[in-house]
Amino acid sequence: QNSTRPHIAVSSDGGTFLAQWVRFDGLGNSVQTVVGTVSGTTETLGATDTVGNAVKDWTFPAVTISADGSAGYVIWTASDGSNDRVRGKSVAITTSPSISTVYDTLYTEHSAAGADAGDPAVRVSPDGTRAVAVWVHDDGTAHVAEASQATIVSGVWTWTAPVVVSASETSHSARLTQVAVSNDGTHAAAIWSRAIPAPTRPLGNPPAPTREVVESAALGGGSLPPTGSNPCASNRSCVSATFSNFTISPCS
Repeated sequence: QNSTRPHIAVSSDGGTFLAQWVRFDGLGNSVQTVVGTVSGTTETLGATDTVGNAVKDWTFPAVTISADGSAGYVIWTASDGSNDRVRGKSVAITTSPSISTVYDTLYTEHSAAGADAGDPAVRVSPDGTRAVAVWVHDDGTAHVAEASQATIVSGVWTWTAPVVVSASETSHSARLTQVAVSNDGTHAAAIWSRAIPAPTRPLGNPPAPTREVVESAALGGGSLPPTGSNPCASNRSCVSATFSNFTISPCS
């Protein structure tokens, strides 16, 4: 069967990795993962886990792993029968004396019901205490970028309610989200692209091409690069969050 959309995350010492992909099993798409270790030139793979079956046709996976390789998180898009939803599971990883994984029994619903969501990304802080997930969500006007933060205590990932981190603009949908998190998890930055329809040109002129811009938001009080540092960027610092207090302030 065909397998596509691979993602991989590696521990800081390069000794452990968590890989994820989508596999067509004859009925639909399933999300599968594997943990591996690397020692010198020797690579050892654990058993393949199917974290999502094909009933809901899962796709668009992303994955992250802690610096010490003991914990990870997988996130994906799946249909709930009416809309595409963003869901995820944490995994506890053991590599000695052999590779083993323990996934959450139930997945976390990151996006709200009743509207399509997708393009998820997730990162865990190197110290393994916090994580941030971002994705896009249809708010009825356009797709907006949303974010949520998790605190990780004794292997339990507790996620905050999602907060919109991009402006909502008619027909200007966000997509292709990415996120980065500081060492202690108190700061993060999200980035995404947005297609900006070109203005109407006078009659007789060729249509102007749609313009794709890159936007970003600082989470946790971080600062953004100045507008103009990237000729294709339109940076918007529309979020001010202090993750140490577990709050995210939405765009105004």
